[in-house]
Amino acid sequence: MKKNVLFVAGLLLMASCSHDMDFPTQEDAVKTNVEKIFGVTFDPNQDWCTTQNGKVTITINNPELKDVEKVQILTASPFGNGDANGALSLNEKKISFGQSVTLNYDAPKMYRRLYAACVKKNGEYFVKGFNVGEQNVVFTSNTVNARTRSEAGNFDLDALVSSLPKDLVLEEPEASYNNIRNWNGWGNDLLYHLPKTFEATQCLTISDYTDDYRDDLYDMIFNGYLQNKKDNIDKIKNSVYYMSNNNYPFATGSDPIILAPIYKNDGIYHEIENCDIYYYYFKQETIEGMSDAEQVQYLKNLPKYKAVELYTSIVDPHQMINDKIKRETAYTLIFWGDGTPTPGQTKGEYKFPEGYKIGFMLRSIDTEEHHNDPKVKDMRDGELYADGRLNVDINSFGHFKTSGLQGENPRMAWFWANNRKYLCCESGSDKDFNDIVFEVLGGIMVPPPPTIDKNKYTFCFEDTPVGDYDLNDVVIRAYREDATHVVWQVVACGALDEVYIKNINGDIINEETEVHQLFGKSGKVFINTEKKKPETPFVEETVEVDENFSFLNKNYQPYIYDRTNMVETRLSINGQDPHAIMVPYEFRYPLERICIKNAYPYFTYWAQGLGITDDEDGFKWYLSFDEDKVTEAIPTLELE
Repeated sequence: MKKNVLFVAGLLLMASCSHDMDFPTQEDAVKTNVEKIFGVTFDPNQDWCTTQNGKVTITINNPELKDVEKVQILTASPFGNGDANGALSLNEKKISFGQSVTLNYDAPKMYRRLYAACVKKNGEYFVKGFNVGEQNVVFTSNTVNARTRSEAGNFDLDALVSSLPKDLVLEEPEASYNNIRNWNGWGNDLLYHLPKTFEATQCLTISDYTDDYRDDLYDMIFNGYLQNKKDNIDKIKNSVYYMSNNNYPFATGSDPIILAPIYKNDGIYHEIENCDIYYYYFKQETIEGMSDAEQVQYLKNLPKYKAVELYTSIVDPHQMINDKIKRETAYTLIFWGDGTPTPGQTKGEYKFPEGYKIGFMLRSIDTEEHHNDPKVKDMRDGELYADGRLNVDINSFGHFKTSGLQGENPRMAWFWANNRKYLCCESGSDKDFNDIVFEVLGGIMVPPPPTIDKNKYTFCFEDTPVGDYDLNDVVIRAYREDATHVVWQVVACGALDEVYIKNINGDIINEETEVHQLFGKSGKVFINTEKKKPETPFVEETVEVDENFSFLNKNYQPYIYDRTNMVETRLSINGQDPHAIMVPYEFRYPLERICIKNAYPYFTYWAQGLGITDDEDGFKWYLSFDEDKVTEAIPTLELE
């Protein structure tokens, strides 16, 4: 507390003169101070809580999870992105196959849906979504498909492929749209395909999805990683495949590579009707040492081979159940050797040598309906690549430029879930990347298991009732390590008074040790509140807790005691001023003497209940701040 002195006039007046006089109380002083600082009236129903609590029982009955090591509650699906797609762990516990465990969790109010995760001993994740408030999640053979040595489901890829024709040859190629349009560098771009008699036999029938599995996959892709009608381009460009090698996975050499179309029907689904998918491949060592421009030119000249003619792979896309995933057919990719193939002579085989990089291209062909309209003729014809460097021309052409994906933006995204691999395509005029989805079975390498961080909460205190509301007099962070351990971090002290932390009761952080002393400081000094980049590492301690522990339970919540003024400060509740709040995540608290309303411009809107909420539908006030008025992350103090 930065010494707010309350002057109360007339305290020494004669008793005979004070009978009819109402002296200001501390409550009056607090109210006057709040009105002066914030200039608004708070919503009387504002409980200052950004968190919800729940409990769920997780049961493991799937034989493929016999080597399960632990279960977790996550804020999001962990698949598809290098940083685990923003997934954070709320709680975890050891488990064995056939067991059930119950986990108590605290989740930010912004989430209505969470994810139960089974983590195997090798680090692989299998997840299933559930709504906040649901009591049970069961992992059975219906929700996680079994895997074989080929990692393709309850079937053997080699056995399936053995029935396909062996004497594979190609027909004469055709020029690509890029070639026909004389776009720079595409003059030798040719597209190859099998004779019609072979295309039908290249198709495999693979229908091993259960309804539960399809629903879970839809949830993870269309409600999770690549949400409908959302701008998902940043997720794509930050993904493991794109960041490391421009969306080129490696062939394992152990199994055939099979592409299985999965269709999301959202009404009139022209993407299925007017698209084909092609592939190409190359050795990594071939492009090593090339400049980026040389690599691009090399890739433009590679032969492109048709993998799937989408419209002929289904009966009637308009008869599909709305918002469902469906897979009935699959197509084997064929390796035609290196160099330019000779139509009618070059023989193909069903396995790619280990280490080849595989690239994909979606070819959009204008419908007859559009071709009859001279205003849009050819505007929907184009080749769209997973490698964004090959999209420079098409991203600024015709129908495709309306997506806003100008420049070197990709048109495909890799996604993996529950040990399955998916290729998600953006074929049109937005950026959600879920117009067409393929499952890629067999011989493509899966990225390493994700690393999941813990979800943190930040407790921010004013140390006396009449405060300046920079909410940094004591700052504590905490996260749940597992079902019976919480990690507490004391990160800052903006108080000049003698202050103690209550209710943590650790060996280091306890009510007997003054806060400044925790940092090895003495006297009236500010710690990590005056400079944007804090200089003092935080103090950390792990404390054992009951399995029913919750940050929302008052019996477990930390509070502070200002011994100088003999005042306790607990988390604010309905009808009170925000003298102490708990914020989800690693909250960047305000700098010294900067009121939270100035550091976080939407705070007062939230406090007044004016549409700024902390749930899924509202704007999260703590995500919008003035960069110059808040602190940065704080380094960890190594404890002896």
